Amino acid sequence: MISSTATYALRAVVFLASQPDRYVNRSEISDATRVPHEYLLKVLNQLDAAEIVESRRGPGGGYRLRMSADELTSLEVVQAVDSI
Repeated sequence: MISSTATYALRAVVFLASQPDRYVNRSEISDATRVPHEYLLKVLNQLDAAEIVESRRGPGGGYRLRMSADELTSLEVVQAVDSI
């Protein structure tokens, strides 16, 4: 069984994988994945620190995957937010 944090991280990554050509703002990710806004910020920061997502501030900013979804495993996402 995986934690809520890992589940939220997987949801966010799957959503970002469906939007490969643009930065997506946190509100849109939260609404699409049904992850609470503040909790999503924590998860996205962990994914950013693990170099799975990248962020950009300002107009047109948001989050996107650093690599192709084909290059990323579920285990990498889970390990970025939880110790196994």
